[in-house]
Amino acid sequence: MKKPTIHTLDMEEELEYDNTAMLFFHTDSPGYVFVNDLNRLLRLRLSRKADIDLYNLHWPFYLYRDNISKLTYLVIERPQDSGRNTGHWKAGHKLLIIKGDGADERAQDIHDLFASPRLAEAGRFHLNEEQQLILEAYQQELTPVSRLTDSVPHSDKAAKEHDRLEVLTLNLLDQLNFLGI
Repeated sequence: MKKPTIHTLDMEEELEYDNTAMLFFHTDSPGYVFVNDLNRLLRLRLSRKADIDLYNLHWPFYLYRDNISKLTYLVIERPQDSGRNTGHWKAGHKLLIIKGDGADERAQDIHDLFASPRLAEAGRFHLNEEQQLILEAYQQELTPVSRLTDSVPHSDKAAKEHDRLEVLTLNLLDQLNFLGI
C-alpha cells in the first residue's frame, strides 16, 4: 500500500491591509453620539446594525456604504464589559474601518483632520460652522486618533500589545467577512 502524502499548510495569518484602513478613536463618548458626530463631520450616513458577536460579547456596530466613492465605513465600539486586555483599544473606544480603493488616503485625511487643528484652519478641509464645532469639541477633549499599521513597535511590551491588537482586529475582520461585509 502506498504511503499517504502529507501536506502542511502554513496557518500563520497576517493582517490584510489591502484596501482596508483602520483608525482608533480613544473617546468615551457613547457610540451613538460619536457616530452622529462622525456623520455630521464627514458627511456620512453610518447607521446601527446588529451587534457583532465575538468572545461571548456584543460589539456595537455601525455601517455605511458610499456608492459614489466606493468606500465602506464601519465603526465598531469595544464593549464596556470586555475588560482591558488590549491597552491600546480600551472599553468604550471606537474603531473606524474603511474598505475600498482609496481607503488609506481617506483614513489619513480623517486622521489629519482630528490630529491637526491647523490643517482645518489652513483650508485643507472645508468645514462649515457646525463641523468646525464638532471637531473642536473632540480636539478640546484631547481625543487621540491613531492608525493601525503593520509596523511592529521596538519594545517587547509594545510588540506584544501590537500582536494582541492585531489578533483581535483579525477576528473582527473575519466576523465581518462572515457577515458578508
